[in-house]
Amino acid sequence: MPLALAYAVREGVAEGTTKGHLDTRWSADGFDPTGEIRSVLRASYPANTTPVRLMEYLIDEGMRRITGRIAEGEDSPLDLIG
Repeated sequence: MPLALAYAVREGVAEGTTKGHLDTRWSADGFDPTGEIRSVLRASYPANTTPVRLMEYLIDEGMRRITGRIAEGEDSPLDLIG
């Protein structure tokens, strides 16, 4: 999850929210116990008022983009940082 979140932020994904109902297996406090990620998201996306929902969206979007690159044959982690 952290990789997907970081990848989405680095790729400049615009803020958004995941559509529909989410069935998550993690909590924001477990994923971001110090609140540092939420603070970075608040600073990076100042118009957003729901950093946890934004975090969910960015993770989903990051996973979608990473999955797309893998489907295109870019299956090395080095492909994602280039």
